[in-house]
Amino acid sequence: MNIRSVILILLVLTVGYSTGIAHELYFRHYNNKDGLSHNTVNCSLQDKKGFMWFGTEDWLNRFDGYTFTVYRHNSFQPNSLPDNRITHLFEDSEGNLWIGSGGYICRFHEEDETFHPFSFTPETEHPEPFWDIREDNRKNLWLRESRRIARYSLTDHSHTIYPETDYFRAAMMTTTREGIPLFSDMFDLYLYSPENDNFIFIPLLTEKEKEQQIHITALCHAPDVGILVGTDKDGLKLWRVQEKTTVTLIPDIQVRVITPFNPYTYWIGSESGVYIYNILKRTATHLTKSLTNEYTIGDNAIYSIFKDREGGMWVGTFFGGLSYLPNEYISFNRFIGGKPILTC
Repeated sequence: MNIRSVILILLVLTVGYSTGIAHELYFRHYNNKDGLSHNTVNCSLQDKKGFMWFGTEDWLNRFDGYTFTVYRHNSFQPNSLPDNRITHLFEDSEGNLWIGSGGYICRFHEEDETFHPFSFTPETEHPEPFWDIREDNRKNLWLRESRRIARYSLTDHSHTIYPETDYFRAAMMTTTREGIPLFSDMFDLYLYSPENDNFIFIPLLTEKEKEQQIHITALCHAPDVGILVGTDKDGLKLWRVQEKTTVTLIPDIQVRVITPFNPYTYWIGSESGVYIYNILKRTATHLTKSLTNEYTIGDNAIYSIFKDREGGMWVGTFFGGLSYLPNEYISFNRFIGGKPILTC
């Protein structure tokens, strides 16, 4: 670890409490009145061509900045989406767009706008049921469902299965900044070790928390610091890589998504709005919907957050469709629709 990383970790551990000041945040809003197919947005993605994609409770949407193009299941078209509820979106290093739909991961063929479920044997197109997909730093696709994890090589098309009975029941999946797969079950973390082709167990929740039925709901690697973990009942936690201990950063919220804005700032989507957490200052800005200000987020139940290439933030909500904050409004001067929160 270089000297910069050591200094950063020391700052995280020793810096005192402080409050930030933010300026007016002018969110734009897109909902079903603007052409979005449904106001519940489960996932978001920007592809390599610049199009924004949004998976909703009812249909898949592609947005060009002006209009929405909608894709849906059609029982008379075998290469349409398997289901209209879209839960995951991912683009691999070869530019393939993958969509989680109805318990299958489908690849989008842009040429004829068709969808093809993932298969270990593409020539037969025998669909394999999976929920989520990521790519590691060795051009392997990782696929997850409750009973198994699969690793599929984009290079030679070989695959390896890691069944629940021999490993663990995977509930969440992401990758680190270095492209290493990171998983969780309901209570603990598992970091893949390429050297051993196995998983390093990282205990996270205490036995008391497990007895209280607190569960992991979101994962995000915080480089040089540790792993940010969201839970359903006990807020945002940080597993600190140096001390190998877990601390609670924002208590008593239900976390659904964690998205990095930069190495020090993370947007936390919860059932009670957005928390913008500064990992150095250890402060959080809480953004909520305001009935008297049309420029705040459209709903407090946050289901997805995505940062686009221009630095804008797309917030997908349960009732309010999409709330978009362009990059020019992200340099904070003073608060609106929220307040600073001191955290431990």
